[in-house]
Amino acid sequence: MKTLTIMMILTVFVASISTFAETPINAIHGDYLARKQRYEDRVIQARKEFTALCGQKAWRLVIDKPDKGGYHSSGEAHIELDYAMEQFAKEYTAMESAAALWDMLDDPDICLNAAAYVCGADKRLTSPNFSLMANKKDRVKMDLASRAHIPGGGPKGPDFPFRPSFIGFDSQAVQADCRDKPARRLEYIEAIVKILSDPTIRKENPLEVANLLLILNCLRAKEALETMINYMFFDSRIGADYRITKDDAFDKGRYTGISGSVVGLAKIGKEYIPFVLRRFAKTTDEERSMNIGGGGAPVYALCYFFTLGMTEKDAIKAIEDYIFANQAKLDDKEKQALREILVVFKGKRYRPYYFDGDWVVPKESVTTSNK
Repeated sequence: MKTLTIMMILTVFVASISTFAETPINAIHGDYLARKQRYEDRVIQARKEFTALCGQKAWRLVIDKPDKGGYHSSGEAHIELDYAMEQFAKEYTAMESAAALWDMLDDPDICLNAAAYVCGADKRLTSPNFSLMANKKDRVKMDLASRAHIPGGGPKGPDFPFRPSFIGFDSQAVQADCRDKPARRLEYIEAIVKILSDPTIRKENPLEVANLLLILNCLRAKEALETMINYMFFDSRIGADYRITKDDAFDKGRYTGISGSVVGLAKIGKEYIPFVLRRFAKTTDEERSMNIGGGGAPVYALCYFFTLGMTEKDAIKAIEDYIFANQAKLDDKEKQALREILVVFKGKRYRPYYFDGDWVVPKESVTTSNK
């Protein structure tokens, strides 16, 4: 009877949060959309201005210490920007300028000017052979990403995990604004749910998705349960659900993309386990696969229960109890999906490297509150 009552309460709760998508745009969401449009307009304008600057000599190389020759450069130099490029550096943020230049770096002239812009704006020392060294697209991208504080800004092979993108909220500022303001907190959650409901945002702006999911995690946003479950397997590096790659070291339990909403779901409390298990029950064969190209769902399940602070024994019991309590609701394929995850738990397989043999849960990982 107690279990039935809890399930009825949670069902009503989920129905109430689904109305977020139907309510008018709130002030926070409206401001977000306006700032996003302004950012996009400024990126377009910055691209035009920088292209024009490349048509004139907008910088010069100043030799501070001549190169004495040899295999390694022994000289020093710096870049002086002319007034127009200095004003460009002052006018546009690091993210705006990075976004403006990012897709133009195949042009050798623009690439060289972009390298000079970064060195000059940041007052960096460089080599007297700057013009020979700077015309490298990946290096310029790395510098642009570093200036814009884009995570993982270094290149991974020829590609970068993220591209410059609009970031609408600062996590710490949002938390400060919501402190002791329940209504304000709910407004932020409502706005973020609306933003994440855009079907194009996963691929077009995975950096923003990662940021918004982090904010939901920090706010312990149980009101965004449905959204967090929808993004449970999201990997911001690829703008899609996680897939195992050759870089994941199975023997050492290292999985490069396991993170995000699965942690946030654990933070909001154990009473939401049935909803999370429902998503695991609906995983496809590909999502549960532990081969390269598979979704690694069993590892997500391990991380979820570990972050909840449950013992291995209690996690197994929770899954078995869920299957038993939902015999009539789960079809055979869904039951089999959960049993496959149980096999991984019981066989102590595919454990992330921070698990030890007895699954000792560190005190700081234990979720005891739903605040």
